[in-house]
Parts: sequence; structure tokens; C-alpha cells
Amino acid sequence: MNSTSPGPDENASRTAPDPSHQAGGEREEQLLKHFLDIVTLASCKAEALPEEFAGIENAQALHDLLWGIRRLAFSLSNGQLEYQCRERGFVVGALKAFQSNLRHLTWQAQRIAGGEYHHRVSFLGDFSIAFNQMAEQLGTKIQGLTSLSEEYKDMSYKDALTGLYNRKAFSQFSGQYLAKSAGSQAGGVLIMADIDKFKSINDTYGHLCGDEVLRSFAAKLSAGLRPKDICCRYGGEEFIILMPETSLEAGVNIAERLRASIENLPILFEGKQIRITASFGLSEVIPTLAGDIPEEYINDCIRQADENLYKAKETGRNRVVSA
Repeated sequence: MNSTSPGPDENASRTAPDPSHQAGGEREEQLLKHFLDIVTLASCKAEALPEEFAGIENAQALHDLLWGIRRLAFSLSNGQLEYQCRERGFVVGALKAFQSNLRHLTWQAQRIAGGEYHHRVSFLGDFSIAFNQMAEQLGTKIQGLTSLSEEYKDMSYKDALTGLYNRKAFSQFSGQYLAKSAGSQAGGVLIMADIDKFKSINDTYGHLCGDEVLRSFAAKLSAGLRPKDICCRYGGEEFIILMPETSLEAGVNIAERLRASIENLPILFEGKQIRITASFGLSEVIPTLAGDIPEEYINDCIRQADENLYKAKETGRNRVVSA
């Protein structure tokens, strides 16, 4: 059989690669690498589509979409929750929803930081559960600390032995109590009360007995006053009483009644009955000043009551003296 061998030109055409096909494959590889750089954030200079890819159909749109996703994801990773992404699509929509949730979560965290512990979230799965537990526990702890703070504050105003308010509380609240007398014809009365010969009680029966006397004396004073009056242990065996909306005449009558009740107060200590008396000094709070009481004026009233108490002591004790 006769066979025909291919000529030199025909063999060359079968084995030589097509330059246009080879160039197109390289372009596709480069384009794929370009998009991969955008997706993996490997290239920070990929915002513009290289010119050699400009003619490929939809390459520019895909480039812009991937770059928009990149910028949005990068902004979220840096906490830039106000970044606006113009691109659209499923992935962009999911990122935007996540961005919106983070903004709302940030707003709720700010409310909690401002003391509004009732805020809860329900859109971030396990994170929502942890966030809500944190908010609930924080609210409970703050409430406990607030209650404890109020308790300590109240303790700082109380005399540990008698349970009455102390001198600090009187300085803090006296102006408020006297303000109750505003517009009243009777301004108010301030009474200083002191246990007579208290040192001799301590010397004779001991300080434990002295403590019992102070407790009994304080309880008797409190029992003889109105709810709107304030009674404080001013220091040692000295007590101060503030009675708003009370005339001096009415204050004297109340002090006399308290003096008599103290005189007839039996105090039992270790089988022994202790009898005590007390002296009282009064001063009047002028009605026209009630409602706006300067601290200096209250101090003047205290000095006047203390002077009258001293007169009561000098003139025989167990008595009431008013100006």
C-alpha cells in the first residue's frame, strides 16, 4: 500500500501551541489570582481592576462586589459600625445584618453602662445568652451594692449604743427638719438634754451600767416624742431634740413631761435599781427664718439651748430652763 507522509509544514502546524489560547489562559489565571487577593485581603492595592482584564465580561462588576465585601468585612473587624456599603448581594446583606445587630448591641451596652440593666438581646445566639446573663448579674450586683451602700450610710448616721441618730446626722438633717416649720406661726424648738451626775454612775456601777442607763434614757426620750421630731445622741450623755412646728411654750411642756418620765424611770442592772434625773435647756427657732435655715443660725440655737442647759445644772439639776 502506498502511504503519504506529512510534510514538514503540516507537522509543525500540529505541534505548535496557539499563542492566543496560551495568553487567554494566563489572563484567566491572573484574573483569578487578582480576585483571590481581594477575598483573602492579601493585596492592599487591588481597588482598581487592572487594565488587561477590563475587556472581560462582568469582571468589573465582580471586582467591585468583592472589593465592597472586603471593605465592609474589614470595617466590621475594626469596629467601624457606621461604614456604608453600596454593593448588594447575599453576602453583603448578611454582613449588613450583622453590622446592624452590632450597632444595636452597642446601643444596649451603652444603656446598661448608664444604669438601665433591663436590656436584653435575642439575635446573636449563644452570645445573646451570655450578654443577657451578664446584664442580669450586673443588675443584681449593682442593686446589692446600692442596698449595702445605703445600709452603710444609714449606719454612719446612727449611734451604735442607743440606735438614735448621731451628731453627724443632726448636722445633716436639722435644716430639713426645721424647713417643715415654714409658714407656721410656731417655728420650732431645740432641746438639749443631759443626764445628771452621769460620771458618778460610771464610777459607782461601771461603764456597762452607764451604757444601760444611756440606752434606757434614749428609749424614754424617743417614746415621748412625735414621729416628725428628731432625737440624736449629741455626745457622751448629752442628747439633742429638734421639734418643728412647735411653739416655745409647747416645747417647755413637752420637756417637763420628759423630765418627769425620766425621774420616774426604773433602770435595773445586775439586780440593782438605778434612778436617774435629767436637765433640759431650750431655745426657740424663729418662725420667720423657718424654711431657709442657715447653718450659723442653727449653731446659734444650739448655743442658746446649751447655755440654758448649763443654767438648769447650776440651779439644782432635774429641771427645764428656756430663754
